[in-house]
Amino acid sequence: MARSCIFRLALFCAILLCLSDVYGKTSNDICEVKGKEVVDKVTGLVFPMHRILPHGGRGRELSLLGVGPRRKNLFVVEVNVYAVGLYLETSQLSRLKAFRGKSSEALAKEAKYYATLMKEGSGLNRALYLTFARTVPAGKIVEALAAVDGVKKEVMADFKKSLLTAIGSSLKEKETLTLAWTPDDRLSLFVRDKPVKTFPSLELARGIFNLYLGEKPISPEAKKGFAAVAPQHIN
Repeated sequence: MARSCIFRLALFCAILLCLSDVYGKTSNDICEVKGKEVVDKVTGLVFPMHRILPHGGRGRELSLLGVGPRRKNLFVVEVNVYAVGLYLETSQLSRLKAFRGKSSEALAKEAKYYATLMKEGSGLNRALYLTFARTVPAGKIVEALAAVDGVKKEVMADFKKSLLTAIGSSLKEKETLTLAWTPDDRLSLFVRDKPVKTFPSLELARGIFNLYLGEKPISPEAKKGFAAVAPQHIN
């Protein structure tokens, strides 16, 4: 009985510590710009300021808006799973002009900023770029990314099968996975920077991006981090 109480108390304290660490951070605490790269401070993983997607991104240059970690709590232990960067086509950065003059901290609290990036039918070319901090089994990755609602069963089945096949057994440290919401509202999948497939499903694209940019993001740190670099591009 005593051991059970001690364990529960330790678990409760760990959760409180985690929450205070996440919600007490500003976007600038999460990542740091170093020249033409951005470093996620939690994992130490590095993201290029600019990328070109050869397939779903139509070969156009995308600029990094910010980076943040995805961490997983395993009882009293917290592990770094990956860091994720949010990119927007460079030629479309002017679409964020309504937010000029705002600091990254203010931008991270601006619901309209995230709503703009989530807008469907907008012609925006955006991408989530995941770089893994540890080896993660393919099944775990698929399970996490498939946790979206409103997607047709056959589309989700195809997405899961394509993702499993492309990943193989697992994604290892510093290996990548990219999810691009294309200008024509489709989702393009890349694994290890190689194009896998484009899915003609607005619901899938919207659902995946909502995992990170929605009201209940799977990583509040990452959502805040997505505002860290944006002011440099639009101010």
